[in-house]
Amino acid sequence: MRKKLLFITLFLIALTTCMIGFTACNFSGDNNRDTPPEYGESPTGIILFVGTDFIGIRWAEYADGNYTTEYRLDDGEWLSPASSADEEGYYIRFENLIPGSTHNVSARAAANGSILPSEPFTKQVTLEKAERKDSPEVSVKMAGKTCTIEGFTEEMELGIWVDHSTLEYIDSGTYTFTECGRYNVNVRYKETATHKASEPTRLYATASIFSGGVGTEEEPFLIDTYEQFAAIAEQDEVVSTRRYVYFKLTSDIVFPEEVQEPIAQPSYWLCVDGGGHKIISPKIRSSAGWYTGIFERLVGKVQNLNVESAEIIRTVEQFETSGFSVGIIAGDSSEIINCHVQGVIKLEIAEGEDFGEYSQAPRLKFGGLVGATTDKIQASSAEVKIILPQTVERKYSYFADCGGLAGIGKNASESWGKLGVFGSQEGDCVALSLNVGGLFGQTYGAEIENCYAESNVTAELKEGMPTAYAVDSHFGGLVGDSDNATIKNCYAHYNFSVNNGVRSNTAYVGGIAGKNVSAAANTFAQGAIHDYGGDIKTDGFAFAVSNDGVIENCYCEEGIASLITNVSATSQADLRSASWQREHLNWSEEIWLFHDFGATDDKFYPTLK
Repeated sequence: MRKKLLFITLFLIALTTCMIGFTACNFSGDNNRDTPPEYGESPTGIILFVGTDFIGIRWAEYADGNYTTEYRLDDGEWLSPASSADEEGYYIRFENLIPGSTHNVSARAAANGSILPSEPFTKQVTLEKAERKDSPEVSVKMAGKTCTIEGFTEEMELGIWVDHSTLEYIDSGTYTFTECGRYNVNVRYKETATHKASEPTRLYATASIFSGGVGTEEEPFLIDTYEQFAAIAEQDEVVSTRRYVYFKLTSDIVFPEEVQEPIAQPSYWLCVDGGGHKIISPKIRSSAGWYTGIFERLVGKVQNLNVESAEIIRTVEQFETSGFSVGIIAGDSSEIINCHVQGVIKLEIAEGEDFGEYSQAPRLKFGGLVGATTDKIQASSAEVKIILPQTVERKYSYFADCGGLAGIGKNASESWGKLGVFGSQEGDCVALSLNVGGLFGQTYGAEIENCYAESNVTAELKEGMPTAYAVDSHFGGLVGDSDNATIKNCYAHYNFSVNNGVRSNTAYVGGIAGKNVSAAANTFAQGAIHDYGGDIKTDGFAFAVSNDGVIENCYCEEGIASLITNVSATSQADLRSASWQREHLNWSEEIWLFHDFGATDDKFYPTLK
């Protein structure tokens, strides 16, 4: 028994000694891990991809051999790669990171059953900044040479092309250019810690002398001084190749006392909006060219413009066979809407030697609003005196078309003219033929509705050069030389004094038209005709109806009869009576204002509201 116990004791002692030796061996191996093991090393690099919000790990590089590797982002946990790469080839993805942020990515040889982890290799990376998908929603507001970006915020920056070649960005939303011109400007969102600068919004800035605007229909150039107004036609460099350029008055414009020349016709087409303001006391003189007025020519539209105390003078210094057009606003114009003028137009013959013999006399056109137009005149008026030469020793013969609204016109609605014409009286400057109308001196195919005219015309026609011309004269309360005019809801109040001294010329004087009309309705004429000699024919309304037109509910004054059927002779008292007018004319009181003379005011005839 004792022998068995001794044997068991010796066996346990031997077993314990072996276990202690085995443990000692293992402990000795762990202490050697503080130095690079003979069979491994730290990575020398990391193959990775940096995006805007993630970092993708592909593998680690070692100088000698390959090891099982684990990875860590900043101070996070060590992670083992997946057993296989994803679709983009990444074994580990660190996701949902902030664009533009900086991180430390570490890799180390992972521990296995016999070693501790290696010293890590660390690589610092910065994520790409995110693309900004939107661009600023802004617009340009101009005031002279200063552009202001409307909608500009601190997040944005303004890019200016310096010398049209170098783009420089500034933090301000306002910039003043040194020269007039058209500039490209960019506005973008600034680069931030997380986002790149956005794609720019590209705009145009038009630096000019005007108070605002860029010259488009939506943003016209704004005018509040005479100097700006006078420069309307000098903007070729500013407006580039645009066909129409738009201007708008923001205050009344007072002309200087000195006589000015007309504003020349530029390469672009002028469109002018008076904004309801006035041009005051323009004194314009021209001695050459086809067109004379405040403007030579307005090919574009003019609207909402008022002119008072105008004096427009066309001087003849050299003989011009082609003639010319003269009006207060312009010599020639397109559409005219809601414009009202008051002033005088004069024809003057400069002193000098006689023009000599000539075979063709010039045709001159004079109109209160415009010398000539083929477009419509709407909701406008003119109070104008046209003074033709009175005493001139220099021989000069001419034909003239004179109208309260236009010398030659086309269509008119809700407009009126108050016309005074004083023709040649003495000397050798003579009118061979005159076409005079309270609205249009000459027209073809006109449509005139809801209009009226008051005319006071003194005309003396004389023989001159060339004497062979046989051109008749036409005077009408609304239209002078009229072919195929259609007239509706109109009236004329007239006083014509005519002396026809041209042997081959007949002067036709009509209450409404000096020639024919194609149709008329709800229209009357009242006035007086004074025949001072020569071949003069008169009619209380017109001289013919063309194209089998219809005349209905039309009237002339008793004593100046009309040969046109359906034109009724009516007493002056009735024609002047508001009650008769309301009962017989069928005019809309939304358009017309009737006056009870002596009861409400001193007016006999309706006026436009």
